[in-house]
Amino acid sequence: MNASDESSLAVGCSMQNADLENSDLSWRCLSHADFRWARMRGVDLVGTHLGDADLRGADLAYSRLQGAWLRGALLHGADLTLANLLNADLKHARFDHKTRWPMGTDPFALGAELEF
Repeated sequence: MNASDESSLAVGCSMQNADLENSDLSWRCLSHADFRWARMRGVDLVGTHLGDADLRGADLAYSRLQGAWLRGALLHGADLTLANLLNADLKHARFDHKTRWPMGTDPFALGAELEF
């Protein structure tokens, strides 16, 4: 994705199955966006508002999510391996047994909720 493509991302956008690897999406408002099955490895999402975003099946490994707002986000089957979640707000974010978290991360302590 190039810089002009990144500028089109906004609240409620649909990026299902998109290849966003290593993009800079920091400090944006992407609430209610659809990122199902998106390839987002290494994406910079520092300070990004992702409230109620659909991240089911998204590959967020190695992503930078420091200070990101993920309240109510859908994380079922998402891969957050080695993602930086420092100060990320995951209250009421929902995940399942297929969600992969960074080693040592307790999603319950971050406010996330397990769904079966």
